[in-house]
Amino acid sequence: MPTKYDIDVWRGNTLSRTFRLKNADDSPVDLTGSEFVFRVVSASDELIRAESPSALLSVPTPANGEVLLALTPAETRLMSDGKTARYELEQRSGAEQTTIIYGFLNVTGWANDDV
Repeated sequence: MPTKYDIDVWRGNTLSRTFRLKNADDSPVDLTGSEFVFRVVSASDELIRAESPSALLSVPTPANGEVLLALTPAETRLMSDGKTARYELEQRSGAEQTTIIYGFLNVTGWANDDV
């Protein structure tokens, strides 16, 4: 069963998150051989799609169970204010595809000096 985790996003800013995947005994999941897909969708459109390995989504040390997400200001600018964006982090290993984490992106925009 995937874990639900909502994330606060400041529109036009960098968003960095480290997802730490753990086994039942609290040890890190070995992610060797896995690829990941991160998707953000609004009510009607796909806004962001990142596959590992990429600048947006990476697994630098598979044995430590960490997936790193790094959205740029350009990506967060694609999101509208309010709880309208949904996301999903999916693990792919061989023919298996498993949703690991999902939730809402709570997007806030303000007087951002968004150059």
